[in-house]
Amino acid sequence: AEEARGRIRDLLGRLQVDQPSEDVKHGAAERELIILRKHVEGDNDIMAELKSQ
Repeated sequence: AEEARGRIRDLLGRLQVDQPSEDVKHGAAERELIILRKHVEGDNDIMAELKSQ
């Protein structure tokens, strides 16, 4: 869990906001959850690609 939190914080620091008006509405916890969800979705895509090879 600590490692995941650290990764989320790193991602927050590198986040490039495509739609700042939406992100401004969210607090820090909500932004972390959004980033974590995107990261998990990306991991799922990578796993699916590896399984298909």
